[in-house]
Formats: sequence, structure tokens, C-alpha cells
Amino acid sequence: MSAKQLMQTAAKPIKASIATYTLRLPRNLLEQLHYIADYEGRSANMEIIQLIKKHIAAFEEKYGEIKMK
Repeated sequence: MSAKQLMQTAAKPIKASIATYTLRLPRNLLEQLHYIADYEGRSANMEIIQLIKKHIAAFEEKYGEIKMK
């Protein structure tokens, strides 16, 4: 999937394709994340997804498309 396609994926993926991951982080980072998510009108989870998508897109722009097996 190209970086452009990755950024255009639906905000709410199909439930069957959703994986669960527990994230542990310092409380102050969580509070800051919630502040930004509220400001952007998103849940903290959706804010994390947007950040990951942006990071992957930047990585692929620099190093090429990530091809999954």
C-alpha cells in the first residue's frame, strides 16, 4: 500500500481487521495525547492511529513502500 493510500484509509476499519495492542506510557504523555485528541475532535485511540499512519507514510516516503508478506 502506498503512503498516499495509507493516509486515505477509512477512519473506522472493518472490525475483523482490528488488532488489539496494550500501550504503556507515562501518565503525562497520555494526558497530552488526550488534550490533542480532544482538540482535533478524535478519541485518543484514533489520534494514535493517525500518528502511526503519518509515521508510516513518512518512513515509506524516505525508504520506499513497506511490503507485507
